[in-house]
Amino acid sequence: MISNSRLERNPGAKINKVPGILLAGALWFFAMPLPVLGQGVTAPVSPKSTGSVTAPVDPDRVNPDGANPAESGPRAILRERDQTIREIMSDSNVEEAQVKERLKVLINGIIDFSELARRSLGTYWKKIGPADQEKFTRLFKELIEITSTKKLEIFKANRVDYPVETIRGNQAEVRAQVYKGREKVEVAYSLHRVKGEWKIYDMVVDELGLAENYRTQFNKIIKEKRFAGLLKRLQSRIKEEKREAAKP
Repeated sequence: MISNSRLERNPGAKINKVPGILLAGALWFFAMPLPVLGQGVTAPVSPKSTGSVTAPVDPDRVNPDGANPAESGPRAILRERDQTIREIMSDSNVEEAQVKERLKVLINGIIDFSELARRSLGTYWKKIGPADQEKFTRLFKELIEITSTKKLEIFKANRVDYPVETIRGNQAEVRAQVYKGREKVEVAYSLHRVKGEWKIYDMVVDELGLAENYRTQFNKIIKEKRFAGLLKRLQSRIKEEKREAAKP
């Protein structure tokens, strides 16, 4: 099983640069800048131990780029999504609203929002009932959809490479290198198989874990405002984003 240690460290400062310069290509779906819910909810920096693998590596399941992995493997799926994004963005006959709707379809097809929501709430997930879990997941998903398609420029990357794909059973990690202009960012995607399909549930950008950044923010709000306060904050942010999008 692939360890999550690399996916849960160093929350905070540098993650804020991601939406502005490198949420493109395979990074399109997490274009929500942090902090997501307003000022005063900034995640502290807390480095943790390194190492992405806790068990001996099976060389038959670690595929360097060009090793001809299975067509349905996680790396192949990410490449397919990249190609679809390029096709959508290059279609000059489609209006911006239609482009955004197509991108949302891609977002829904590759992300396991339930798992991302669970990890983003941490221990609070088990403290709330199924109804609140469903409501939180729905709001969290809607906010990501709205903010991730806010600026289409972030979907444009010069090149995205996938040097290594590591698969163990129903867990996988795909490492990517994203280039835009002179910028280069290292990304590690964590995926698992859900009903036969590979879904992303977390990612690390330059050693910064996405789910932990959300978790730090959400936990702070819950401690101050309780869980109901977090839901209200999410609803408020969604309304703000919709009002902004409706402006001419």
